[in-house]
Amino acid sequence: MTTENRSSAPQQAGLLHECRHLATLRIRRSMGGMLKELNETLFDRAFGEGGNVADSPYFDAVREIQFRKQEIALLFEKRLSDLFEEELRNARTAGEADAAAVAVPEPAAGAVAERVAHDCRQALLVLDKRIGVLMRDPNLSCSRNPLAPGRVFEAFRAACNDIDSGDQARRLLLDVFERHMEQELSGIYDEINGVLARRGVLPGLSILVDGDAGAAGAPLEPAPERRDDTVPEAPGPEAARARTCLETQLAGRVVPHFVRAFLFDHWVIVLQRVVRDRGESGPEWDKAIETAEELIRSVQEFADGDSRRHAIWALPSLVHRLRRGMRGISMTLHEQMLFLRTLRAYHLRMIGQKAPAGARPGDD
Repeated sequence: MTTENRSSAPQQAGLLHECRHLATLRIRRSMGGMLKELNETLFDRAFGEGGNVADSPYFDAVREIQFRKQEIALLFEKRLSDLFEEELRNARTAGEADAAAVAVPEPAAGAVAERVAHDCRQALLVLDKRIGVLMRDPNLSCSRNPLAPGRVFEAFRAACNDIDSGDQARRLLLDVFERHMEQELSGIYDEINGVLARRGVLPGLSILVDGDAGAAGAPLEPAPERRDDTVPEAPGPEAARARTCLETQLAGRVVPHFVRAFLFDHWVIVLQRVVRDRGESGPEWDKAIETAEELIRSVQEFADGDSRRHAIWALPSLVHRLRRGMRGISMTLHEQMLFLRTLRAYHLRMIGQKAPAGARPGDD
């Protein structure tokens, strides 16, 4: 699907909604840490006022946000979905009105959204091009991208409109969200770009951005990506066996989308080649299965401090084995780098989490 004409409108709509779903999942996953940081900030301010802490408006804000955090997350998801659909409708309206030269107004972007868009410009410019293909608008601008930072911040502001604890608490909530999204959105855009490239949406697209030269829109052009000389595997009994093993390993376990996609799009090829060339009785099969298992375990929540320490010690070995497996399959260098960078960012967030309530003081 390297051009607009290679997929049907329903397929394009399906990919667009998959992108929105992936972005929403990633953002909601980060909300736990965000709300935890907000609670600590509000508590600090409540205690800093002196007097009766229970009478502080900041303490009221802690209680309200704890009580309504699920509601805030759902309102955010609903508003982001509404803005997403609104932009798709605007794109269709603009397309139908081309002959009449009717223009849909450009949405305004706040200062934070503009700064984040600048910081993410490489990933975002590529995403604009790929989303533009799916929206049948090859000249799609960042302000028209339904997943642009401005849309994300607007959706969260709308979700916080009904906070009863006052403007200060609402402003703090928005500030913490914006700070977290400044760190998260680049990785989210990279992950969505990887999904679309694997689905054939401008898979060879690269970006030419030098320093700040790309802030206003640098030239984008397809560039050949380095691949190995291997041919993608044809479906067969080895592929079925490999998929069955991965499905068994994942049964009942929740893993991030990017890990599941990696296992079923790429590591499955490592497994099926081992089955084909060596069978399931040799050490190569055991190592490939063990690597998949360690990858899955590495993105599970830590039960205690010992689990966290084990994960930290095991990461270099895991990354080494993943690199070795990826070199032998038809996976571009860009895809390898993107996966490992996303995995590293995810591990850093997990390793930074605190031990659960009830853990021994020495566990951290």
